Amino acid sequence: KLRRAEKMRELQDLQAAGVIPPPEPKLTLSNFMKVMGDQAVMDPSKMEQKVMEQMQSRKLKHEKMNEERKLTKDERRKKRMQKLHEDTSQCVSVALFAVL
Repeated sequence: KLRRAEKMRELQDLQAAGVIPPPEPKLTLSNFMKVMGDQAVMDPSKMEQKVMEQMQSRKLKHEKMNEERKLTKDERRKKRMQKLHEDTSQCVSVALFAVL
C-alpha cells in the first residue's frame, strides 16, 4: 500500500509540474454524459463510440497483461513438481469443516 501510494504521489507531482500530461478520464457508458458535458450533448453517438473503444482498449490491455504474467508449460510443471517435493513435515495446516 505504501509503495503504491508513494508512486501515485510522484505521478501527481509530475502532472502538477506539467512534466507529464494527466491521464484522460476513464469513461463508461454510465458516466460519459457527466464527464464529457457539452460534447456528449452535441454528438452522443460519436461519444458513445469513443467510450466503447476506450472500454475495449482497457479490456485488451488487461487481457494482454494477464497473458504476459501467465506461466509457460515448463514453468507450471516446475512449480507443480516443487510443490510435490517441498518438505511439509514442519508445517502443515489443516482445517476441517462439518456442514450439517
